[in-house]
Amino acid sequence: MLNGKRGQITVFIILGIIIVAIIGITYFVLNQRAEELTKKEAKFDESKLQPLKVYVEDCIKQEGNKVLELLGKQGGDVDSGLYQYYYDNKISYLCYTDSFNACNNRRPNLINHMENEIKNYMETNLRKCINLNEVKKAGFKVEAGNEFKVSVSIGRLNTIINLDYPITITKGNTIVKENRFTNTFDVPLGRLAEVVNYGIDEEITAGEFYTVPYMLRHQGEIEIQKQEIRDGNRIYILNLRNDPYIFQYAVRSYARA
Repeated sequence: MLNGKRGQITVFIILGIIIVAIIGITYFVLNQRAEELTKKEAKFDESKLQPLKVYVEDCIKQEGNKVLELLGKQGGDVDSGLYQYYYDNKISYLCYTDSFNACNNRRPNLINHMENEIKNYMETNLRKCINLNEVKKAGFKVEAGNEFKVSVSIGRLNTIINLDYPITITKGNTIVKENRFTNTFDVPLGRLAEVVNYGIDEEITAGEFYTVPYMLRHQGEIEIQKQEIRDGNRIYILNLRNDPYIFQYAVRSYARA
């Protein structure tokens, strides 16, 4: 009797092992077939566009950082016309006079001016940065539209650069299109421009920007350095507290008696 029960248990154990083995083999085979099917059916789709989008927006980021740094160093100009040398930087005069009077505001629309400076710089340099030949080498047909338009928006605490550039990528029967690329820069250019405009108004009405009272009124939000050069020439260096971005500009003015 006992031997019979043991025999039954042994049979059940063997059956269990066989069932587990069958399940394992079946799972393995199905998994392998699924992988093979995936490989056979893999086609170029919209997910393949992402590397292209990242590539173009990396160019926007790269060139955008360059021009924003340049504007900060040079008083809002890419190519300074009327400037004061200061530590090898050509710092533009934003308020200037060549007589013993208060200065004249050379950039009454500073933000609009800087948006145009960024736009012109980006439209020139993005064309050099973006190279679609690498995509073509990967076996894709690439068509780029004639439109290549940069738009810029300077906010108080950030700057947004958009590129409208229609690109069509084709492989087989799949067509993917993209026409808008963008990047946001955490640079407080708009806020610093507000300080510049206030400072220039003081230069014109009072003959000098009195920076300490301004900083006290704003409870240290803005840090301002004022460097007296010579003959009524001054350099103002601005930044937000705990923010590394610096904007500096020059003034030539004479305090009123």
